Amino acid sequence: AYEVVNFGVNGYGTINSLIQLREALQEAKPAIVVLAYARFHDERNTFLRFWRKRVAPAPGFGTTLYPYARLDNQGNLAFRTVPNEYTEFPLMRYSALMNYLETRWNILEQKFSRSQEVSQKLVLEMAELSRRHGARFVLAMLVPDEEMQAFAREHKIALVDISVPMDEEKYTNLPHDIHPGPLTTTIYADRLAAFIRDKQQLP
Repeated sequence: AYEVVNFGVNGYGTINSLIQLREALQEAKPAIVVLAYARFHDERNTFLRFWRKRVAPAPGFGTTLYPYARLDNQGNLAFRTVPNEYTEFPLMRYSALMNYLETRWNILEQKFSRSQEVSQKLVLEMAELSRRHGARFVLAMLVPDEEMQAFAREHKIALVDISVPMDEEKYTNLPHDIHPGPLTTTIYADRLAAFIRDKQQLP
């Protein structure tokens, strides 16, 4: 009984979804807002070097400006926009040592970036924004994640686990790519529809 508008875009993270939601709410009054989340979105939300390294040369991204967020000294979200560029370490294409050092540096950045805290605050902002506009907000987990699920329960965010074991080939889009295939997207839709139909689960 719902008209569904899909805002999904390849390579987007939660911060992109927040921007899309802000824009959409200027013209529409949705009954329900659903955010599909997986932990791999965290590095996209903080635009870590690991993610920059993947998307900077990717077709379609070009040198567009990329939004991201970090936590300031008070633990609040600080939003920034930078060109979609990746700066390599000197000589890393020719030296195994420099390539190793670059990889270790990226791992350290990932460790200390507090990326999931950023994602949690983005999810909370989307939930509160939806509620202010009279829409119910649902967090749909594409991959089980105890930390994010605990955060959602703490903040009384409606939560549904629609995940499937993506290590099984039948759920993927192989041999084309490892993204969810037709079987998986059907399962996602069925589980989400069942959750929405059960009005008692929506705050």
